[in-house]
Order: sequence, then structure tokens, then C-alpha cells
Amino acid sequence: MSTHTQPSRVLLIGTLVLLGASSLANAASATFQANETLSAGKLTKNFSDLDALIAAQDARIAALETKLAGVSLNNAVGSVVQMKAIQTRTQGTYDALNTGDGTEITPLNITITPRKPGNAMVLEWHVNGEANNNTLYVVKRNGVLLTDTTDASNNRWAGLAAQPYDTDNNSTPDNAILRITDFSTLAIPTTYTLHIKGSTTTSYALFLNRAATLAGADTHETSISTGTATEIAQ
Repeated sequence: MSTHTQPSRVLLIGTLVLLGASSLANAASATFQANETLSAGKLTKNFSDLDALIAAQDARIAALETKLAGVSLNNAVGSVVQMKAIQTRTQGTYDALNTGDGTEITPLNITITPRKPGNAMVLEWHVNGEANNNTLYVVKRNGVLLTDTTDASNNRWAGLAAQPYDTDNNSTPDNAILRITDFSTLAIPTTYTLHIKGSTTTSYALFLNRAATLAGADTHETSISTGTATEIAQ
């Protein structure tokens, strides 16, 4: 064998080895790229599926919100819809007239707008002050006597309640607790007013939040009067 051919053979073998390695590298690269493309496609599909799921869930939530629009938990029959409260230390003198509807006790006015017509409105006042027991109270709604606040003829002896009997009508105030329910409410701004009137031919007066003889002194107590209007779903 010629000694000159040995390096050529070695060179040829080395070239073949390099060519093989290059082919293997190219094949591996192609395989990797193919796998990468496949994985990207699967990932894109997964994200697409997730987006579709989220969109479907959003649609369900929107539909539920539409159904629930305007629905409130306090619409159940017998539940409290809203409540308006007033309280005052205002003092004043109000004539208990023995004709007509009596005198409006303005510091105790309650204004409220019912949420739904026909809901019940429970009205309550705690009236502190001094008045003769031959006086009583009536209630008006927007200037009209409330149903059942008096009798059909509005006799002077008929009313919501009489002032409690008290042997001391000069220096020690007492209080009247009054309650009535309006069953025919309207969904409009409504003012409920409390009036005092006399039940005999003699005229008397209410001294609100004070005693009759003094507007505050030792043994002549002053106080606070309150009122509430509570709407109940029907």
C-alpha cells in the first residue's frame, strides 16, 4: 500500500464523519422545530379554549345580573324596606282646639317617600311634654286625615289616643306613645303630621318637651320627642 494514500483516506473518513454529524444536527434541529411548532399550536389551542370558557362564564354572570336587576332582599313580604326617624328638643305651645282637626305639632313632622305603593307604613311618636288628659291626637297624610285616626264624623272626642292622665299638669311632664299604620301608601313624597285637639268644650294646650309653667328649671323637666316611619313590604 502506498504511504501517500494514507492521509487521503484519513481525510476522507474525517470528512464523512463531519458530514454525518452535520446531517444528524440538521435532523435534530428540524425535529426540535417541529416539536416546538406542535407545542405552540397546542398552547394556542389551550388558550383559545380557556378564552371561550371565560366568555361563556361572563355571559352566564351577565344573564344572572339581568335577572337580579331591581330585585332586593328587603322586598320579601313583612321585611323592613326603609325607616325614617326624627327627634327634637324644640319647645313650643300648641293649642288643642276642640273643633276641626286640632293643631299641627310641626317639629314632629315625618317626610318619607314609600318605595312601593301599598306597602304598610308603621308610624310611631313618643310625645313628651305637658297637656291635659282631655286632649287627644290625630294623624294626617299630606294634609288629609289618615284612615282610622278618627271616626267617620271626626268627632272631637275621637282620635288616635288621648293624653295620659296626670295629676300634676304644671311642673312634671309626661309622655304619650302613639302608633298607627298607613295601609294605603303611595310612592310619592309623603309628609305625616301629628295634631293635638281637645275632647271637650274647654280648650287646652300641649307644652312640647317642657312643663307647663316653666321651660326648664329644678323640678320642671325638659325632654326630647321622637318619631319614626317604618315601611314594611306587602
